[in-house]
Amino acid sequence: RDTLDILWSLAVMNSMKPDLAEPFLQHTAKLLADERNLTIVNLAKLHQALVWYSLEHERKSEECKHLYDKCFSAFTSLPNKLSKFQQGVVSTLLWLGMGLKQEVFCERTGYSIDAIIVTKEGREVAVEVDGPHHFIDGRIPTGSTALKHRHLKLGERAFLAIPYWDWYELNQDPKGQQEYLEKAIARVLSNVNGRSD
Repeated sequence: RDTLDILWSLAVMNSMKPDLAEPFLQHTAKLLADERNLTIVNLAKLHQALVWYSLEHERKSEECKHLYDKCFSAFTSLPNKLSKFQQGVVSTLLWLGMGLKQEVFCERTGYSIDAIIVTKEGREVAVEVDGPHHFIDGRIPTGSTALKHRHLKLGERAFLAIPYWDWYELNQDPKGQQEYLEKAIARVLSNVNGRSD
């Protein structure tokens, strides 16, 4: 299990050359060959590491190829629940006249995206509403949150993360919340337009 935790941590930090991950992938595959280690938590962690390895580094692990489907299934079986914070953000987006879908499944990564909005111009933005449990010591993203944000930014949509402290500062001021979202959406769309792919 320590090897899997190290592998997952390396994916979170994204601080190593992907070739160096191979021994950890090999050892993890051996570890998970024992059915007792095939827990949802272990498979979900390995899934995030495999997404890191394949999407961010365009590699496939031969040692773990027999586990890809199990990992994906375990990861996508994790429950999601809507918070009041998320419901408040969604209500404001709807009030702004945005087309919106909630809890959208991303086939490429297995993540559940809190909301996909469609602007009046037809542009899509993936929106993540990140409450306090997405952070350590207030404002440092957890490993899972950091990975999810990185992986969703690799997708075809613009990406917007709304941290709880920004929203809470607006103290239930509907006009302020609307302005915040309009500016944030415009900012991420202009960043997408300005980047060189």
